[in-house]
Amino acid sequence: MTARHLLWSLAALALLAGLLLGGAWLAGYVYFLLNRATPQHIQLDTWWTYWQAYGQLPAQRIRLLLAAAVPAALLIAVLFIFVLALLPRPRALYGDARWASEQDIRDAGLR
Repeated sequence: MTARHLLWSLAALALLAGLLLGGAWLAGYVYFLLNRATPQHIQLDTWWTYWQAYGQLPAQRIRLLLAAAVPAALLIAVLFIFVLALLPRPRALYGDARWASEQDIRDAGLR
């Protein structure tokens, strides 16, 4: 593995860790909003704490699952876009030929 690949791998892991931590915080925030409460003192474990305390109540379980689904959907979307950006561009079947413009001819020193 080259140093460049190692740096890209570390950057991708750091991005994933940041997205997961941000998602954990966002899940707690969304849970407060779904309960029509003012989001205050949200920590990374807010969602998990409320899941342990109120996860057995059917109404709260639905809100907790919705609150977890929002950051999960965002994470999947970001990862999908990241993978699409890394895919190689398809080459044209017959090349990318075009007629030269006057500027192209001057830039090549032909006129």
